[in-house]
Amino acid sequence: MSEEKVLYKDVTGRPQDVVAHVRRVVGASTREDKVRGFKIGITNDPVGRFKRKYIKSYDKMIVVYRSSSINSIS
Repeated sequence: MSEEKVLYKDVTGRPQDVVAHVRRVVGASTREDKVRGFKIGITNDPVGRFKRKYIKSYDKMIVVYRSSSINSIS
């Protein structure tokens, strides 16, 4: 599997400052004419998680938010 299956459209920062960006990326990526289904989740290893768990069910993974703070992620 090549790493282009995991796309990085991510932003960092406080959740209240980046929520508009995250919503735009999710909205643009999940339009009905583009996808049949999607899942939103949390991981600290996007490429590894995609390879281990999602490669058979999904075409790609899009990383939309990145933080070193567990409180921001949760």
